Amino acid sequence: MKEIDIKRELPGRDLRGFPLHRWSTVLLGMAHYRAYLLDHDRHVISVAHLQCADEDEARERAEQLADANDVELWQLDRRIAVFEAVTSRSSQAG
Repeated sequence: MKEIDIKRELPGRDLRGFPLHRWSTVLLGMAHYRAYLLDHDRHVISVAHLQCADEDEARERAEQLADANDVELWQLDRRIAVFEAVTSRSSQAG
């Protein structure tokens, strides 16, 4: 991870109280998200590490992973969304 001098890179910015999940976007321009693929018992079977410009991009990329398994999208300790697997949605529709 790139180290920066906050006072030099963000002069005059008081970042106290700034939400922790937003720090990586402010400092590096990209945020780290995790997309967890879940089995039918909702246990984690795999994780995809996503570097995205913003939450909308992370949601789009995580939703694309929800093919055969449900996917939970997280940033640090914040769950952002749950995407149902395509196969789950099609079996419920029928």
